[in-house]
Amino acid sequence: MNKKILKGAAALSIAAAASLAGAYALKKADMAGKRKALDSGTSANLIYVLFPPIKEGPKDKVKNVKRFFKYSFQRITKGYCDKDVWEMYPHLQAIIPAMLSELRENHMGYPVINEKDTPEEGDERWNKILDRMAFCFRESCDDTCSRINPYKEEHSEALMKFTKKYGIFGEKLQTKEERERDKRGEGKKMHFMDELPEYKDISKKYYDYEIKLAKYREQKKNEAFNLLKKYFFGLWD
Repeated sequence: MNKKILKGAAALSIAAAASLAGAYALKKADMAGKRKALDSGTSANLIYVLFPPIKEGPKDKVKNVKRFFKYSFQRITKGYCDKDVWEMYPHLQAIIPAMLSELRENHMGYPVINEKDTPEEGDERWNKILDRMAFCFRESCDDTCSRINPYKEEHSEALMKFTKKYGIFGEKLQTKEERERDKRGEGKKMHFMDELPEYKDISKKYYDYEIKLAKYREQKKNEAFNLLKKYFFGLWD
């Protein structure tokens, strides 16, 4: 495995551990902590306001309703809200393909791409471009990408076992010297499951595939923006 792949695997390993740490923290938190963790992701969505994913008290419901109306008013007056700015790239990844798909279904006209096209051919050509653009944007997002890591479930199970046995950041694998340095505030040494023989194989398979997926999503993001750049002034109805 070359240095690039090792760096990528290390970064993904840290991200996975951090994600698991977040899950554990959320599980141990009280209702106030849970509500706070969910606020940023749900306050601009009416479904979550009316049907929250967790039980909440009257005060929390009032706060969430206030946030919903605040964000709604911002979107009406500015076209975007605070939450859209805080999560700009995932917001755009969701809204751009949705708008492209709606334009594809409801447009009245189309830009002239090939002067030899009949009206039917021109419309069909434009539909294919809009479809491709929307597809590429969706493929660039890990939440909507059609490709998934076949080792995800097996890796998650292994990570849970490792965490239960050695701690979220492998604290129980620390040497005496590492623990002393940690106590002195000189830095915490983290250990990950790919350091152990029993987890090495699934870790390598999972992270190798994650690198492939990241490259694929990057390619689709670049293709999406190349199409957007090329046909930007054709995005009208």
